[in-house]
Amino acid sequence: MTARGSSDGPLLQVEDLRLYYAGEHGDVRAVDGVSFEIGAGETMAIVGESGSGKTSLALALLHLLPRNVAVHDGSVALAGESIMELTEGDFRERVRWRQISMVFQGATESMNPVFKVGHQVAEPLTARKERPKHEAYEVAREYMGLVKLPPETFDRYPHELSGGMKQRAVIATALILEPSLVILDEPTSALDVGVQAQIMNLFKRLKRDLGLASLFITHDIALASDLADSIAVMYAGEIVEIGPSEDVLRRPTHPYTQRLLAAIPRLRSDDPLQFIPGVPPDLTDPPIGCRFHPRCPFAFDRCQEQAPPTFQAAEGEATARCWLLDGSSRAPRV
Repeated sequence: MTARGSSDGPLLQVEDLRLYYAGEHGDVRAVDGVSFEIGAGETMAIVGESGSGKTSLALALLHLLPRNVAVHDGSVALAGESIMELTEGDFRERVRWRQISMVFQGATESMNPVFKVGHQVAEPLTARKERPKHEAYEVAREYMGLVKLPPETFDRYPHELSGGMKQRAVIATALILEPSLVILDEPTSALDVGVQAQIMNLFKRLKRDLGLASLFITHDIALASDLADSIAVMYAGEIVEIGPSEDVLRRPTHPYTQRLLAAIPRLRSDDPLQFIPGVPPDLTDPPIGCRFHPRCPFAFDRCQEQAPPTFQAAEGEATARCWLLDGSSRAPRV
């Protein structure tokens, strides 16, 4: 196994990515004009409530699309090469799993119960006939050791493993073709707190030792703070705030980000926990203007009339889509 190299430009560059699903009452705008970059060896966290479009974003990047897709377009470049225009065959052969792999939500229950764990870890190599079967099994043992699975795990069946061990096996499977980017979709959601901490420490070690870049999808902003170099806050199919983790966590500028952070218990604070009133909008008919304005305590007339562009925060490097950051607007002082 080798450390992933770095490049002069961003490893992944996404611009105006859209993914709409066809529905009975109109297109569901699950991902609507999303743009971001991830550098080699960096981790970006995508945070937000359930239904904000986080998993759909991952599926759009990997071209794992259901039959009811109405729109899938935008620009996605990987190591400087555009990959959106590739045919399904070329994308499967050149990109999916080889350059971008994914640890799916609930992946611990997706293992085939009748095949040994080691054979399933080796499957990306054996299915593609990358190596003879005996060599593929040796590589699988190597990667299972990398994620701290004992050697005897290779010949066990999934039902003989704990949830944390199965998650480690799934991670080894995602790494075995040495991709430069791994998408982690709620990788610890089904695990107890102690095992969560072990898996998070594993991700941090892989990032350090392999130079592995990752897109970490989570609803838990506290987990994101433990791993991510940058954070993108997603709401109703859009990224509403993005920047270095320290800027987003210490100086949040979008009201939605502020409310998410205010809902996290803190050890050294007596401030009461807050909640976000209302519910996320119907993405077949999102609100005109800012999509958060029906739930925002600071909304004013312009928020209901015109979608905000991206503004630079007054401090730090973060940007946010909020009219409160426009010094020329009629925004109230908060």
